[in-house]
Amino acid sequence: MTYVNAGSLVDTAWVADHLDDPNVRILDGSYHLAATGRNGKAEYQEAHIPGTIHFDIDAVCDPAPTPSPHMFPSADDFSAAVGAMGISNDQRVIVYDADGNLQTANFADYGFISAAELPSFELVPLETPTPNNPLGVKGIGESGAIGSTPAVQSAVIDALRPLGVTHIDVPLSPEKVWSALAAAQES
Repeated sequence: MTYVNAGSLVDTAWVADHLDDPNVRILDGSYHLAATGRNGKAEYQEAHIPGTIHFDIDAVCDPAPTPSPHMFPSADDFSAAVGAMGISNDQRVIVYDADGNLQTANFADYGFISAAELPSFELVPLETPTPNNPLGVKGIGESGAIGSTPAVQSAVIDALRPLGVTHIDVPLSPEKVWSALAAAQES
């Protein structure tokens, strides 16, 4: 099986060659649950790849109290937090954890957006805890997010249909969109 975005995969030699590259940011994303007795930030301070930044999920996540910790913050808050780390959309970002696991190939795969690309909207927090258990939680999790993937997929196809693109497999990536556009132009 071939990885469609093979250019985003790197090895340790590549990382070593790019430690001083201003267009590459390396993040230590180590995080451990309290029950493990480990502390990702302490482990980072003890030893890390030279020039890396510790990505502190506790500092970046949404600070609002919710039954689910580490929820994604608003786009503005995330942009500010990542920008404060010196990271921009133009940089290649390599994320690893304390066990040496690659966490993501690069942020371009995820297409981070800024507030300028978002439509105007009003956030209305609405919580409806259930009286059926002491936590007030409902066992369905984050089901409200399930519809977002096909909605975005449909929006992209609708936008590209006049250019001849009628289908792109999910998950969408910049490379898949460009490939579909190129294929449509050739036919």
